[in-house]
Amino acid sequence: MFRVNRLLFGKCVIFLFFVFAAVALWAQEDRDFDLLYPELQRPVYDMIYSDAAGISEYGLVFAIPGMNAGIAYYTYINTLEMYSIATNLGAVSVASDGINPRIFAAFGCGSNSDGLYEFDLSSHEFDLIGWYMNPKFVKKLDSGFYFGYGYATGYGGLLFSEDGDIWSEISYFNGLCVTDIEQAAGEVLFASAGNFIYLKDEETWTSYEVPVVINDIYVRNYPYNEEVYIACGDGTDSDAVYRVEYAEGEISGLTLINWFFEPYRLYEYEEMLVVGCLNDNGLFLVEPEEMSEPEEIGAELDFTEVYCFETYPIYTPNFIMGTDVGIYLVTNLGNAVDEELIIDNGQWIITNYPNPFNPSTRIEFELARDAEVDLAIYNFKGQMVKRLMHGEMSSGKHFVDWDGLNGQDGQNAGSGIYLVRLEAGGQVACRKIMMIK
Repeated sequence: MFRVNRLLFGKCVIFLFFVFAAVALWAQEDRDFDLLYPELQRPVYDMIYSDAAGISEYGLVFAIPGMNAGIAYYTYINTLEMYSIATNLGAVSVASDGINPRIFAAFGCGSNSDGLYEFDLSSHEFDLIGWYMNPKFVKKLDSGFYFGYGYATGYGGLLFSEDGDIWSEISYFNGLCVTDIEQAAGEVLFASAGNFIYLKDEETWTSYEVPVVINDIYVRNYPYNEEVYIACGDGTDSDAVYRVEYAEGEISGLTLINWFFEPYRLYEYEEMLVVGCLNDNGLFLVEPEEMSEPEEIGAELDFTEVYCFETYPIYTPNFIMGTDVGIYLVTNLGNAVDEELIIDNGQWIITNYPNPFNPSTRIEFELARDAEVDLAIYNFKGQMVKRLMHGEMSSGKHFVDWDGLNGQDGQNAGSGIYLVRLEAGGQVACRKIMMIK
């Protein structure tokens, strides 16, 4: 038997409290949340990259909603330019042509001026493609351009254009409020309208009902680009994030990742899903597995709604997010793996320098033993851009320069994130690299 000294016990409790508080504070401070662009400390609904001349900040173009808003980008003199149809008509979504100097923009505020517009980056003039009330998105996928619009009351649809010049309605979605569309590996399309997820394999659309309305569809980056996730909910206890299970042209079911309130947008940071919510319901990291425990991040920040995500060209790994108070750059989340990928207990290693780069980068790797080597550049959709090496190689250090050109026609591959894929001795490693403008 012994007695506890209450004073000593109390001091220990206080000491441990401060230790744990300090550890928690250190862990939080190690994470970086930087509010970018003082001129854009207002809602940002969408952002994309464009290779068109005259756009600085790595080619970022923003969709700004509300009054005195529109599409915005920084010029080479670091001045923010804003272009709009009318003072009361803001932009909700943007898509870059990728070939011609133009931006497709969805403008809408629930008025008769809502619609899809083409913006000429040379003349700074808008051309109307069509009037469509309550637009949801415009985006460019590998298969072409898509535009969704509508209300939940039987009005809506989905438009498609192969090249951005001629647009036509996809009759399957007539009268449906289409909220998103994405393309997974194997050219499989997924679209959402209300609480239905739709799959198109070859020429046939099939549907699958989910418990609540779908806000966002997310396809993971290569090599996981067969995985499809949906953010569902409008403020009920059924709100959640799911993985869509599918095979042979049909959706077979959903895997619950976890429950969230009003999850609105999904993204990816290293091996984690990022979940952005509306109405002050938070920002989370969660493993893309069934019933994974979410971790809230950025709770101390001023934003209450997350509208969109992208990746910033420097300080990788990272993501940037458009919120109701502007754009945050998020880095150092603690789940990052080393940029140098060491495989099979150090038997070989791959690096590159510089990273980010323009116009070229040197890729180096070291083999502990002779091996059959295949070294290639891929985009994040899993498409090979250029093969750099292939054949039997001896042990030791090797290097090759990539000039940023693709292997098909020798044209510039364009700014963005790419993967260096090295296969040697039956093992594979990938390294993220970024080419900037």
